[in-house]
Parts: sequence; structure tokens; C-alpha cells
Amino acid sequence: MEGWHYKTLIIVILVAFLFVTISYRSDKGAQLLTGSDYRQHLGVIKCVTSTCRMEADHHSCRKFHLMTMYFSMGLQEDYIKKFSKEELSNRNQEYIDVLQSNLNHPCIEKIHLFYVSEKDLVELRKSNLTRVEKLKFVKLDHFIHMADFFIYASKNLLGQPAIAINADIALGEGWDLIDVDKMLTEKLFYSLTRYQSNLSCSSRVHMCLTNYQGSHDTHIFALKEPLDEQKLQRLDYPTNMNQAENGMIYTMGYVFKFKVSNPCLTVKTYHHHCSSVHGGSQDTYTILNLGWTKKEVHSGISYPQRL
Repeated sequence: MEGWHYKTLIIVILVAFLFVTISYRSDKGAQLLTGSDYRQHLGVIKCVTSTCRMEADHHSCRKFHLMTMYFSMGLQEDYIKKFSKEELSNRNQEYIDVLQSNLNHPCIEKIHLFYVSEKDLVELRKSNLTRVEKLKFVKLDHFIHMADFFIYASKNLLGQPAIAINADIALGEGWDLIDVDKMLTEKLFYSLTRYQSNLSCSSRVHMCLTNYQGSHDTHIFALKEPLDEQKLQRLDYPTNMNQAENGMIYTMGYVFKFKVSNPCLTVKTYHHHCSSVHGGSQDTYTILNLGWTKKEVHSGISYPQRL
């Protein structure tokens, strides 16, 4: 009997060792590195968001037009005053990684990339992006405002499935499940809550799965006709302001009468932000200082669900 117990103990120890080893390797494979090693791991995000596995699965998905903005962090005076060159470089690389991941995504037809300065494009070209035939550059005279997405789509993307998205959000799984024809006929509007590309970052959680308090980074819609620009003027504020998405959701739901939902349990996006660079104060840099009421902001929330 003692021999039997000894053999059983050895087997249990071996199984536990194998489990820990496999788990460790799995966790390491999902991490996006920052700091001095960051540039050695370019392109990892496309695997983190399952793009690598989706190439063969999405050949029949509807092709979306994605709108986002690019600006080089190292050229922004407000950020240069607050952060080191290394910090800004790390943040800029996060934007580049996300842009490449979205260019790789098989459900993307075109990325409409808004920019302000030609210097930003000079910096962008140094990144050696691939699949650049999907890029269409759109020059603005200001950092993108929330209204710009919808004014541009009204003029250029009628009848097409469109995405307005933050620059650090990568598309993941589930996009082939979206019924674009249904979106058009039933006037559906999806505002998605993100997942996190790297849970090792401090204070980072999967917002779609956590105690939900409202967080929307990706907006999917299809316009049958142009939206009234006069009604869009209330969204004429920078997209990085706090509660910016809440004001937009309120406008789409209550002003333009879209049926807004948040199918983030089915259609997934991933937030790629491990760097230490962040924007303005939540207390002062908010649309509440632009005449929006708390009631309107709190009404601009769409809760996680499935398609």
C-alpha cells in the first residue's frame, strides 16, 4: 500500500507541475510588453485579439469602413510637457500596433484615418505598416470631434456599415455575426464596451464583464440618409473628453431615434493601453462643462448584452 501511495503522490506532483507550466506559458503569450522591450514585440496584439485565428473564418463577413484618428504623441506639446520621450514613444507604439491589427482584420474594407498635421503622417510612415492599401487619409483642421464621424459618414458612407472607434481599440471576434441589412432596416446602433488586451496592466479590467458603469469605445452604424448637421452640433467636442460617448449615445438614441444597444458579449473589441500616458482630469475635462446635464449623460449608457 505504501508503494501505491508513493506512486499516486508522484503522479499528482507531475500533473500539477505540467498545469502550472502550461498556464504560465499561456499567460506570457497573451501579454503585450511595454518599456524598453516594447519595440521587439511589434504585432503581438493581432494575436491577442484573435485576428491571427480569424483570417480563415471571416472570408464571408460584411466589410466595414472604420473611422479613427492618428496623431504622433511626440509632436503634441501638451503631452511633451507632462511625459518623457520614452513614455510618449510607448504610447505611440500602442496606437501603431492597434492600427496594424485593424488593417489586418478580415472584416475591414477601409480605414478612414483622420489627421491634422503632415508631420504626423511622416512619423506614421516610419512605422512600416502593411496592408496600407486599406488606408484612406482624411485631413482635418482640428483634433477630431465626435460630430466629425457622423458628418463624414453622412457625406461618404451612406448605406455602408461604419465604425467610429478610439485609436487604441482593436477589433476582435464576432464581427461576422453582425446583420448589416437589419441594422439599416431597423435603424440599429451598437456602442460596444471593450475588453482589455493585457490584464497585467494595473487597474485594467474587461469593462464588458465587470461591474458596469458605462464605457463605450466603438460605435457601429449604417446610415440610410444623412444626419442633420444642425442636430449634430451638440456633439462638436473632442472625442477624448470625459463622457464624450455618453453624449453621443444620448444624441443617437433620443434625437436621431436609433435603437442603441451594446452587444459586447458577442462582438468583441480590445483596449490596448499599458503605457503611463493619460489625458485630462475627469473633473474638469468633461462635457458637463459644455452644458450637458447629468441626466442626459446618465441616459447615454447601453448595457452589455448579446446580439
